[in-house]
Amino acid sequence: MDSVQILQWLKLVNMKLVSRGGQSVTLVGKRLVVFGGENAKGPLLNDLHILDLESLTWGEIDATGLPPSLRSDHSAAIHADRYLFIFGGSSHAARLNDLHVLDLQTLEWSRPTQKGEMPSPRACHAGITIGQNWFIAGGGDKRSGVSDTIGLNMSTLVWSVVTTVQSSSPLACEGFSLVLVTYRGLQMLVSFGGYKYNRQYSNEVNVLKPSYKIEPLQQPLVTKEVALPGK
Repeated sequence: MDSVQILQWLKLVNMKLVSRGGQSVTLVGKRLVVFGGENAKGPLLNDLHILDLESLTWGEIDATGLPPSLRSDHSAAIHADRYLFIFGGSSHAARLNDLHVLDLQTLEWSRPTQKGEMPSPRACHAGITIGQNWFIAGGGDKRSGVSDTIGLNMSTLVWSVVTTVQSSSPLACEGFSLVLVTYRGLQMLVSFGGYKYNRQYSNEVNVLKPSYKIEPLQQPLVTKEVALPGK
């Protein structure tokens, strides 16, 4: 432990940001983008906020277009340093499988046309991006854990099923963590933990080695820079 630096948490002033859980937090350059979640008193949210990691100050994003509905326990990803993708999650009535995209240059929401094998509704899943591919694993549909790992090519907007596990597998559950690891030049997804609807918790580690060619990111269609709030 001699080589471990002792760190200390710093509490930031949050401009009266509503307390919440089940939100998504995505890194965009030197800013964190926070979307949605559920308030401690029960109401669901679909607001957008940013935290500037240099000034450590909060700001709110006022976007145009039709935003995602109120939700929590969804997933989010960034594509080409410009597009914020929001997928799935949970309302108070149902699990969701819709896809929304926020253009961080024009600050406009859209509902893109998708192709391929459309994913089933799910919440409390995990997602990781590799190149222009977004891998989403686990989650639940209010009855049981979701057994398929899906992938979205964020440039072509084509969905596919990457792999499927047995319903009894610890991967067919909610709440596990998922990270990207590079080992001997090979990129792998590594999951840990999770829980099923019978409250059975897992301490398993599972590894997925995607077998595909990583294609270079496509250039954004618009090159004009538009600053996010607070920049």
